[in-house]
Amino acid sequence: MKKLTIILSVIFCFLFSFSAVAADGAITLEAKQIENEIVLALNISENSKLCTTEIYVEYPEDAVEFKTGSCVAGSAAAELSPYITASVLSDGILKISYTCTDVLTAGGEICTLSFKPKKDATVIFTPEIEHAETFDGKHIRSLSFTAEGCETAAQGNSSNAIIICAVVTALAAAAIIAAAIIKRRKV
Repeated sequence: MKKLTIILSVIFCFLFSFSAVAADGAITLEAKQIENEIVLALNISENSKLCTTEIYVEYPEDAVEFKTGSCVAGSAAAELSPYITASVLSDGILKISYTCTDVLTAGGEICTLSFKPKKDATVIFTPEIEHAETFDGKHIRSLSFTAEGCETAAQGNSSNAIIICAVVTALAAAAIIAAAIIKRRKV
């Protein structure tokens, strides 16, 4: 009986220590290019209980440009009417702040942001969570989240280069034809 008590005590200590280390949820980034913009979605795992957080996203400023005012509440948070802001903190670092009076239980998109591709490149978005908190009605409690970045291919505005090449080629062809017509008239 004494051995069973010791074994159960060890098992309970192990389980309690595991739950203290386990993350309360995960925030993942997902990016895709739609026409001439890259849409970055911040996704959260289900049942996170999130009320407030600040997330920093690092991105290559030479490859993409953040479109100010493009932050939109995502499907997971839209019904809660949260206050979400996104602003460029410094070169290549974006700060996203999320605040809501109700806890977030749905999984999916917290928000989406838009970027303008500057050139053809592989773009890596790397998140860092500064803090995450929940409120149970009496106490503010810290949450532990894991964060996962993403990578996407950005295609700059190469369609303008194609149009310019086509116009130059058409002008050159017109000049050659005009020169040939003028030469025939002189003969």
